[in-house]
This record gives sequence, structure tokens and C-alpha cells, in this order.
Amino acid sequence: MKRTLRLTTFAALLAALASCTQISPSSTETIPKAKVELKENNYRVLATRVSGEDSGFTLLPCLSIVPMLATLYPGVDASHVPSGITITSASEAKALDELYQKSGANTPGRATQLINIRKEVGGYNAIIYGRPKVRVTADLIEFTH
Repeated sequence: MKRTLRLTTFAALLAALASCTQISPSSTETIPKAKVELKENNYRVLATRVSGEDSGFTLLPCLSIVPMLATLYPGVDASHVPSGITITSASEAKALDELYQKSGANTPGRATQLINIRKEVGGYNAIIYGRPKVRVTADLIEFTH
């Protein structure tokens, strides 16, 4: 029993130390799905790879390993085990606002459209704190007559 506890503790410590993450592509569940057909030569590219991002702050993200370890022991309900303390979360809305502001897509009187919108989620996790990030990247085109 002592050996299992030591092994579990060592595995948890190792996982917490190696819990650094990076930004990776995510699903597009909340990104608008506007259909734009670019068959004709009626547009021009104004900007490519314009991005907006937002980050948050989490205390003790190493606790996210605890629910996974709790499933190893029968009779333990892992759904009530804490997985870190979120101080501020990374906001996709703020990242999109920054994207629109940087790209100039909200310019009145111009027929512009953001295309190829991509959302990436990631950040950095250490034992004591974490910095979750959301980045939204797109290309801006303008329709010509």
C-alpha cells in the first residue's frame, strides 16, 4: 500500500512538473459560419493572418491531475474533486474583439469579410499558476464591384 501511494504521488508530481502546454487548434463551435463564395475575381485581400488573443490566470493548475488520479481508486467520486482555481478565464469574445479592431473589418462603407477564421486554445501551466490563452486568427478581404 505504501509503495502504491509513493508511486501515485511520484506520478502526480511528475505530471504536474510536465504540465506545460502550448497553443493548439481547437474546434470552431462559436466562430460564425458565414458562407462566402470566392469564385469570381470580385475581391482583394486586405490583410492575412490578423490575430487577436486573450489570456487568463489560474492558481494551482496542478490540481487538474487530481480528478484523473482519483479514478484509480474505486468508490471515489472524482466529479467533486477540485481542478485548479480560475481567477480570470481566457475570453474568446475579447480575442474576437481584438481581431476585429486590428483588422479594420468594422469599417463603415466598405464591404469587408473575415475568412479562414481559426481558433487556437492553449497556454502555460506550472505547478503554482497557469496562463490559459485563446487566439483567433483570420484573413480580411474586401469585395470590389
